[in-house]
Amino acid sequence: MTASGNESGDLPDFEGLLETSSRDKESKQAWLAAVATARKIAANGQPQRAVGELETIADEAAHEPDVLIAVADAFGALARFEAAERALERATRIGSDADALRTARGVLFFRRGLYNEADAELAEICLRHPQNGTAHYYRGEALSRLGRVDEAIDCLQVAIAVEPQDPRAYNSLGRLYDRKGRPDAAAAMYRTVRELGGS
Repeated sequence: MTASGNESGDLPDFEGLLETSSRDKESKQAWLAAVATARKIAANGQPQRAVGELETIADEAAHEPDVLIAVADAFGALARFEAAERALERATRIGSDADALRTARGVLFFRRGLYNEADAELAEICLRHPQNGTAHYYRGEALSRLGRVDEAIDCLQVAIAVEPQDPRAYNSLGRLYDRKGRPDAAAAMYRTVRELGGS
């Protein structure tokens, strides 16, 4: 018998690998749940506490790119842009999925008010990954702010098709329909927002 627990010495310890993999998945899910909790803390009027929680998560999950991307998104939503950038830089260094990083960077550009940069970052993602509702939503928002209303409407329609339970895109599309003088279409969007429980 070898130290790895098998007789031939050639085979890896599959039970140990599966255990480690399972623990890693559980940790990742726990960290992602902690990010969601930090967002709720911020939404309940405690942004400083949320920032502290997110900083702790970023330190403890420094080897998990998906968690770091979620942390960056939460920091961005709190307008903690430098902290968001640091989290994305860490995710880049450890080899995160390039498209996930580009989506996160595009969202961060949008939140910083850099709408041309957001459009440039998200346009290719929208083409390559038509099922990425987040990319379509934020690109639509960026295009709207750039005055490119028809393109924004197209993006938001895709976002709705991909993620029909997200009220944000319906609300944004309603505003754009109002701008285009289409009150009936706008009213339908706002009605859907109410049905989905959005504001």
